[in-house]
Amino acid sequence: MPIVKIIIAPELQESFQEKSSLLKNALPVLIDSHFSPKPGTQQIMVIPALLALEGCSILIEIFHRHSLLRTADIRQSFVDDINEFFSSHFNSSVRVRAISIEPTHIAAQDKFMESSHDNGI
Repeated sequence: MPIVKIIIAPELQESFQEKSSLLKNALPVLIDSHFSPKPGTQQIMVIPALLALEGCSILIEIFHRHSLLRTADIRQSFVDDINEFFSSHFNSSVRVRAISIEPTHIAAQDKFMESSHDNGI
């Protein structure tokens, strides 16, 4: 269930477009290596901000289903690795938040309409 939102400041949007192949290849691997999600349960979205009024130029949030295997150490390792990945590839400030959610606090549903839904992104 990992849901990753990457919100980018306007001045980075062109750079993100140019590096879209890198992101598409690297991010699922980075998430898999830390959270081991079931196939097809990842959601990764890059969201352009209209303005970045305060804070870092890249804001990354990951929400995942809590389990005994996804410890605080695992989350921190992911935060460290993804922060390093984005700061090195985009030479920009990065803020990362990894948030664990109790499964009983989640209601969810997926309905795929696109023919490309099986590509993992």
